[in-house]
Amino acid sequence: MNLYEIRNIVSTKLSKAKIDNPQLNAEYIISHIVGIKRPELFLEFDRIVNDFESKKIKELTLLRANKKPLSWVLGTHNFCGIEIKIKDGVFVPRAETEVLAEMALKRSYKYKKTYILDFCAGSGAIGLYIAYRNKNSRVFAIEKMKKPYSVIIENKKLLGLKNYCCARASSIKFFNRKFDIIVSNPPYIPLKYKKKLDEEVKKEPRTSLFSGYDGLNMIRYISRNAKDLLKSGGFLILEVGEYYSDELKKIFDIPYYSDFNIIKDFNGRDRYISAIRKRYG
Repeated sequence: MNLYEIRNIVSTKLSKAKIDNPQLNAEYIISHIVGIKRPELFLEFDRIVNDFESKKIKELTLLRANKKPLSWVLGTHNFCGIEIKIKDGVFVPRAETEVLAEMALKRSYKYKKTYILDFCAGSGAIGLYIAYRNKNSRVFAIEKMKKPYSVIIENKKLLGLKNYCCARASSIKFFNRKFDIIVSNPPYIPLKYKKKLDEEVKKEPRTSLFSGYDGLNMIRYISRNAKDLLKSGGFLILEVGEYYSDELKKIFDIPYYSDFNIIKDFNGRDRYISAIRKRYG
């Protein structure tokens, strides 16, 4: 059997399992096993798949058909063009979070040496990406869960980053210093929407998804504490849900912030908020 034939077989199985973009998923699985970049598969469709490769492709296809997230199946995730390792039980960054990382990165170039905090770091993708792209930045990350923290440490070594530091902690004030930028993709889904989520999303860690009945507990915590951590004129940017824009305005309607903005994602949904720490005095 050649690559073209097995691509079609895997795609059909995933389609029957109601996996979104089954052909794309099939190509990622196959390219991962045979060691070819996905765009190059099309140039190698005539290549014969050996028994070992066929067996591994079958195993991964079954996992994916059972709604296991693709990045967990592969053990890797491409985030803004860099490959990071991902393990079962670690929240998988979405495309929307890549936009968040790009906005924070763009802001980081405004300073000669930027001090950045990535809070609720998860896999570490946001902070790792910024540290990788902007070597003049100093990125500090905080993640409270053991498994994601271990993945962050692994990815830091993999990327060879010397301008990145991570702590396993729950307090946003752990590092006891001021930052130019605070960026975060906190849990923000209201518990009341739990039953409406896709089955694949429900497999992801609960602590990375939900933040109280209205989804705002962690955002309130960040709003209360970020004011003490941001330098005068510092920049706060968060990924949020589209469920509660009016409440967000109230949460950040305090004397410490200015230039509060709600920013839409590529689907036209309210997805990010940004604010500036008012200048002291």
